[in-house]
Amino acid sequence: MKNLIRFGVAGALMAGYVTAQAQVPLPSSGNSDLWLFVSDQKAGTTFAEDTGMSISSLVPKASLAAGGSTPPAAVLATTIQANFTLNPTTALSGYITAAGTDTLTWAVEALQMPGSPTGAGSRQPGGIIGITDNPASQATNTSNMALSPNVQNWASGFQQDVAYLAASYVAGGKSYAFTAGSTTGQVWGGTGAGNQAGSTDLYGQGPDTAGIGLGQAVNLYALTGNGNLLQAQSYLLGNNLTLSSNGTLSVGAVPLPAAVWLFGSGLLGLIGVGRRRVAAA
Repeated sequence: MKNLIRFGVAGALMAGYVTAQAQVPLPSSGNSDLWLFVSDQKAGTTFAEDTGMSISSLVPKASLAAGGSTPPAAVLATTIQANFTLNPTTALSGYITAAGTDTLTWAVEALQMPGSPTGAGSRQPGGIIGITDNPASQATNTSNMALSPNVQNWASGFQQDVAYLAASYVAGGKSYAFTAGSTTGQVWGGTGAGNQAGSTDLYGQGPDTAGIGLGQAVNLYALTGNGNLLQAQSYLLGNNLTLSSNGTLSVGAVPLPAAVWLFGSGLLGLIGVGRRRVAAA
């Protein structure tokens, strides 16, 4: 799966190959995707969308540092950087519109591992790979997470919730009740900030991502193993991850507003007219 590209749903529907239910790769498959969650506290619902962007495209294993028996210092490396813009699906736009004046909060999350989160292969750099967003104020807490129990328990909880979501998921995203989800947790957020039954705080294992509003820029982090159960490796993928009020998710290069492009094209048009007038003179 590639960044900046939505599935060709329309073309596939014409060909008759797409059904309403989408195929969702589970974290345990070792090849999972980044999820976007938008929550309406007043309505008690969360919109969940599999963005289609694979973890391996955002965090290439070849770019990870080698593991070692001694835990590294807080890495928060900038050698791996995410850069994408993802336009809202029709379902997400409808969810935001239906919320009206309700305050919406959001987060992104991704996790994959080779089978079991506690297996030996999951300890190596690139074994377990998790992605989460957090405010810059949480950088120290994020970088101090350990593979065990923090990342492993996060992986276990997210595996169960994604399995639940996958059972009825449709392409473009779907709204779920707060109470829906696995026995381990609930669909992103549960009943509020700091709820250890949901993934807002990585199932009680990490910094709390609840309360991030539309338009608020946050950091995007990746966490993986270091060959042992001590401190996990952490990477800073971007410091301007934003979900805009219209549902556009972006990090890295900030796209120019449509009005700017219109202004620019209009200005070029005026320049062309001016040149033609000079030539005529």
